Amino acid sequence: MASVILDISDFRALYPAFADTELYPDINITTAFDTATLYKSNESSKCVSIDRLRTMLYLLTAHILFVNQKANNGDQSGLLASATVDKVSVSMQTTSKNNAFHYWLNQSPYGQQYLALSRLCLLGGVYVGGSPEMIAYPKARFW
Repeated sequence: MASVILDISDFRALYPAFADTELYPDINITTAFDTATLYKSNESSKCVSIDRLRTMLYLLTAHILFVNQKANNGDQSGLLASATVDKVSVSMQTTSKNNAFHYWLNQSPYGQQYLALSRLCLLGGVYVGGSPEMIAYPKARFW
């Protein structure tokens, strides 16, 4: 099966939030892409075409860059559970033991898109219909 090769200029064009070469040097994008391939196999399959795989790996790369940038800025990681304005009060959701990976992905719009795309292959099944015995019988056509 085919695998995705990172094209940094293509990645920067698709995700303009990471176009700044000083804030996001090529080595950071390459490292994030390599990390993304640890979460998602870099091999296409019957369910995941090479184009969909590229999109999924680029989304994971963008997610990793987004989360790392938040951490570097000292921002709170996690999902906001509630906020109060007067006398300032902020609370964050706790990580679910069963879905820590989903919780992590939900921390960025890129991770949320990845999660939605990854579920497309998991929902439902694949129907390969017909049996060889039915070839001899013509199909009735109504129009």
